[in-house]
Amino acid sequence: MKKTKNTTTGFGQYLVEKGLISDEQRLRALELQSKDRLMEELALEFKMLSPDDLPAVHEYMAEHPALLFGEAAISQGLITFNQLRYLLDVRTKRKVRIGDILLQEGFISEEALRDILMTYHGEQKKFKKILIVDLSTTVIGILQRMLEKYDYQVKSCRSGAEGANLVKTFRPEIVIVSGELADMEGYTFCQQMLSEPVVVTRNYVLISSSLHQENVDRAFNAGVSHFLSKPVNEKELLNLVFQIEKDSLKKRPEKVLVVDDSVGPRMVISKELAGAGFEVFQAVNGAEAVRLAREIKPDLITMDVEMPVMGGFEACGQLCNHVETSDVPVIMISSLTTPEVVARGFEVGAVEFFGKPFKAGELANYVNALLETRKISKQERVLVVEDSPVVLHILKYLFRKNGYELFTAIDGLEGLQLAESVKPDIIITDCYMPAMNGWQLVTALKENSELSHIPVVMLTGSTEKDDVLRGLALGAADYITKPFDETELLARVVVHLDKKRLFDQMRHERSKLAAINRRQGRLLNEITILNRMGEAFQRCRSEVEVYAQVAIFFEEFYPTEGGILKIKGENADSFTEVISWGGIPSPASPNAKACPALKGEPPVYLAKGTVNGPCSHCQEQGCLVCAPLVSQGNLVGMIQRFAVGGKASTEAAEGGDYGGKWHLENTIFEHVGLAISNTRLRESLVQQSIRDPLTRLFNRRYMEESFIRELARVERNKTPLGVIMFDVDHFKKFNDNYGHMAGDVVLKRIAEIAVNNMRKADIVCRYGGEEFIIIMPEASLLHVVEKAEKLREALAHADNLVVEGQELPTSTISLGVALYPDHGRDSAKLIEKADEALYKAKAGGRNRVEVA
Repeated sequence: MKKTKNTTTGFGQYLVEKGLISDEQRLRALELQSKDRLMEELALEFKMLSPDDLPAVHEYMAEHPALLFGEAAISQGLITFNQLRYLLDVRTKRKVRIGDILLQEGFISEEALRDILMTYHGEQKKFKKILIVDLSTTVIGILQRMLEKYDYQVKSCRSGAEGANLVKTFRPEIVIVSGELADMEGYTFCQQMLSEPVVVTRNYVLISSSLHQENVDRAFNAGVSHFLSKPVNEKELLNLVFQIEKDSLKKRPEKVLVVDDSVGPRMVISKELAGAGFEVFQAVNGAEAVRLAREIKPDLITMDVEMPVMGGFEACGQLCNHVETSDVPVIMISSLTTPEVVARGFEVGAVEFFGKPFKAGELANYVNALLETRKISKQERVLVVEDSPVVLHILKYLFRKNGYELFTAIDGLEGLQLAESVKPDIIITDCYMPAMNGWQLVTALKENSELSHIPVVMLTGSTEKDDVLRGLALGAADYITKPFDETELLARVVVHLDKKRLFDQMRHERSKLAAINRRQGRLLNEITILNRMGEAFQRCRSEVEVYAQVAIFFEEFYPTEGGILKIKGENADSFTEVISWGGIPSPASPNAKACPALKGEPPVYLAKGTVNGPCSHCQEQGCLVCAPLVSQGNLVGMIQRFAVGGKASTEAAEGGDYGGKWHLENTIFEHVGLAISNTRLRESLVQQSIRDPLTRLFNRRYMEESFIRELARVERNKTPLGVIMFDVDHFKKFNDNYGHMAGDVVLKRIAEIAVNNMRKADIVCRYGGEEFIIIMPEASLLHVVEKAEKLREALAHADNLVVEGQELPTSTISLGVALYPDHGRDSAKLIEKADEALYKAKAGGRNRVEVA
């Protein structure tokens, strides 16, 4: 069996199949070749796009991954279809061949590449004949030498007449034509050749030193498919020839159904479309076409008008009204081209009308453009309001084939309802319609604040100037008279869509600016609150005062939320609620083992709706945020925040989340943790300054300050004040016998018993060594003596202490009592009198109470 040659495999894939490179190396080479990047560079080079256009194209490509750069640019309305075709052609010539990239990257040797190229090109179907038609013999010679090196048979001439004869006799696969010939323009030559009944080739390349956009458009209209710029670069020429050869091997995926009862026209149409790469099916009448269309589901149908069994109009109507075939475009092809016949074709749903005979290549070019533009999807939405079925159909397909999302209405009332629901980007409306005419529709649109910015283009068959002025005065953006030119209408629509896009961008920017201003205003307010909170914390003299300020300021920070402040206990897993706000019920205290916010290193802030949501027990209770309070790496407590009454926070209402505010949230929580820690430190320092470090009783300094304060108060209130002074009996001897450590233990025991047996208002102080003083505001002499006796007895009957395994003897105290104002009116006198009474107690045998 003869082996079939590979005629479709790309060179890179061919190398992979031959084992010369890996698929990873092939993909790397394609990445470096980057056709999209080259297309982008060419669009900028030819000034079809500006650098400012690129972000919009890239964003659109990200939203539509299947679209390439050029298709995305068309979808954005930034380039035309002809400009895209030209850029694709230039890209073909400019691209770096994959073999050169593989050689440059060291994936293949030069010798191996040369050998495999010869094998590959030998297996590929290759064109043999190329015709050059150019006025310049110099250009002909250059091109001929370039092509003959690669074994192409080349013929040449200088005039269009000679060229026409050679096309018929030499039958080249590619014709390279100059823009200027000896007897005609190259455009005219191409047009004449493609109009011949028998098309020999469709591959016409225009070579010119002046390829402006208008020349490119003119060439495309003449049937030219490729371009070369003078002076010709050999690499670009060969790239183009190889690409034409490669394209000739490709089969398009689209299926076309050709419907005609006459064999001749049916075969001409089929040949033209098959030559363009389409898979062609045939039907001989409308009934067979309807059946086949539902069976094979073609991408396009060409339809004759007059046929037996079922004519083209009836078949087209059935196809357009059936759910399976309603989206298939139908092109009517007929020798009958009167206005009535054409209108009838559009009325039943045809997208275009071709007259017989048509120019060779014209139908294939139209079908190709139609199917290519259907792939393009613009983001703009167009609303057409038109009561004429024919005009509505023309407009419908005009916008759909150019990629716009289309909505239609048959009168102004329906159009207004659609505008309110779909919010189109532009509205095309007839003037004279039932139910609500175009002027009434424009008025209603401009009175609606949500629709007033939408541009309206009015269509009118009237030539009356007053009708036009009336529409413009009511707010229409533009008007076009019927019958209209499709190109002109589309161009005007693009202009108004560009204006609306700019308007929408400005409105969006204003909206963003307003949102930024609101956020900055809130941030400034929150920073102000934060500063006031910091100042309030500095004024707090106790930890309890800090708790109260937390509740006050958190209600300012989060007015729609409630919360709970919990302080860590001595047990690592326990937390005690110290204050709540916002009127929320008190949920169960979390434990560090259950809440991730409390056990992280460093601790984490958990918010509902973030990647790391709150722990399960908090989430069940509606907790929004679990926040640890940390100071110098130590966990001191936590704050939980809850939604109150189903109200969302400002951030949630604007579609945000707490993640964007963590810098402020962190600062707030750090302030709270630091305030608690600082207050504790301040209280600790205060206690150290007023407390005796051994017994934790007030020291002598605090006693002196207390005397001044309490004496002033009792003098003002005309009430007494008692003083008890006592010391430990035989304490020096005790220290000598049992040591100072045992003595310290005894002093601490005495201090503890003294505090437990006095009133809360009494001030128990260590005076020095083993001496103590108790200040008792608003106490009578009898009461002071009773308290002194109670203290003496408590010490005398206390359990013996054991220090380092040694049981200590019972310690006793001697006490002296003095009273203000009976024994003195200042602290020095009262201490002096209490001291005299203490010595009296010692002289009287110790372990007793004496009054001054």
